[in-house]
Amino acid sequence: MEPEGWQEILPQMVVGLKREGDSPVRLLLERSLGRLAQNTAAQAGLVILENGKGKPEVVCRLGPAEREEALMELWPRFRELVRPTLFTGESPGIWSKQDISATLVLPLRQQTHFLGTLILGFSVPPGQAEQERLREEGEEIVLFLELEAERRQGRRYLRENEALLQITRALSRPASMEEMLGMIIQAVVENIPAAEAGVIHLLEKHNDELLVPMGAFHAFLSRDSWVRMRLGVGLAGRSLLEGQTICVDDVTRDPRFLPGRTPPSYRSLLITPMEVGGRKVGTLSVESRQVGAFTPEDALFLSILAGHAAMIVENGRLLAELRRRLEELRKAQDYLVRSEKLAATGRLAACVAHEINNPLEGIKNFLALLSHRFPPDDPNQELIHLVEVGFERIHNTVRKMLSFSREHEAARHPCNLGEVVEAALSLLRNRLLAEHIEIYVDLPENLPRVMASPPQIEDVLMRLFLNAAEAMAGQGGLLEVRGWQEGEQVRLSIRDTGPGIPEEIQERLFEPFVTTKRNGSGMSLWSCYGIISEHGGTIEVDSETGRGTTFTITLPALIAQG
Repeated sequence: MEPEGWQEILPQMVVGLKREGDSPVRLLLERSLGRLAQNTAAQAGLVILENGKGKPEVVCRLGPAEREEALMELWPRFRELVRPTLFTGESPGIWSKQDISATLVLPLRQQTHFLGTLILGFSVPPGQAEQERLREEGEEIVLFLELEAERRQGRRYLRENEALLQITRALSRPASMEEMLGMIIQAVVENIPAAEAGVIHLLEKHNDELLVPMGAFHAFLSRDSWVRMRLGVGLAGRSLLEGQTICVDDVTRDPRFLPGRTPPSYRSLLITPMEVGGRKVGTLSVESRQVGAFTPEDALFLSILAGHAAMIVENGRLLAELRRRLEELRKAQDYLVRSEKLAATGRLAACVAHEINNPLEGIKNFLALLSHRFPPDDPNQELIHLVEVGFERIHNTVRKMLSFSREHEAARHPCNLGEVVEAALSLLRNRLLAEHIEIYVDLPENLPRVMASPPQIEDVLMRLFLNAAEAMAGQGGLLEVRGWQEGEQVRLSIRDTGPGIPEEIQERLFEPFVTTKRNGSGMSLWSCYGIISEHGGTIEVDSETGRGTTFTITLPALIAQG
């Protein structure tokens, strides 16, 4: 380019550098194309760059617009040319203007690498000497076109690195696994030019052969089009099994593709496996409505983000497992603390009961002697009777304290919880119906038996049913009893629709003397806790103010040995 030309165009290039969408190289191409047209009397011109998908992309144009359909159809033919080729007449028919009768197509190559084409339209066909001069002057356009291709590739790398940097920063912030995977999918769709939607398939936690869709980005990929795939089956299953990225130009022509309940809304599919530490986690894929939409560069970027997604899933699962174990540890600690409190209180109750029992025996004998000293019609007999009534109350209290101390273990044998529940409900059914409380029982017939003392378990259920009835008294509601097997345990839940238990009381609910009733002793649930603990089980409470309360009893199941 002449020095005066540079002086004119340099200020425009600086402005273009400052604007995000402008390309300073495009200004050079436009100037070169304009100078070629002026020197050769060309009426139209196109500088075309082949993009990463092997498709033509017009970088700059001069004169009338081209017919895009014709250009796309002729492009495979143009890219095979090795020397300038002149088309006359209506061929190749890429111009919208009718008076262009000749088209010169010059392939632009850097050594053997094909970059694009320079296409010029003439009303009068150029001579051979003029064509040769155009070929020589086209070398300048080759240089500029190569710069434009490198500029675009550099911008893509910059965008991809910015996306990776954002994801890396997000990894250091507290966020759920779903949020992080959503960010991965969004980064994939926004940085792979042809991508319109993305999906992550994860191996199901309890089934290492089932791939389950995790999430999608962009609305056109509806949930109806999601398909569960098995390892080795379908494109996602094959990709994960083989550990290879799979690129499909047209899914409707690929026999490995498994359609959903509705026809696919996309044609191209790019899938890469998600693996971490040799473990298969799932797949990350993107879709496009275009045929043959994805490039090797797209596959490389997708595989990088698939590695990040695999680490996010692995870390999320490890964190969930850690939280689960911490929760189990917390429950175990609570159980130990409550058990120790229960044992200490039981020992104290036994000690107090024994200390009271000794003088009570003396009082009992004294009252019997005193009653015999007075005639039956003596007024003092009434006073003695009142003392005997008081004595019986003290004696009953001491007996209860001794039962709380757990000194005597009732006989246990294989027990059908359904029968125990029915026995407890039969004693309270009339009261529950009188309070307008509906009873719902769901206990499967094949529920395993438990090794238990039926009277003690019935006593526990009676106390829980009475508490539920008192909570719903005057307003009615639902008493729901459900039972189910969970591993080697049997679980029994008792739910009411009463006002619930205040949160500040729930943690201490099974301690002695803790109650929500105005005239309650606070011994009932403590006794329930003790009985269930003696049976090697647990009892838990879950309550929400205004929504009701659920007590869940867990007992070891008697599993039949086959």
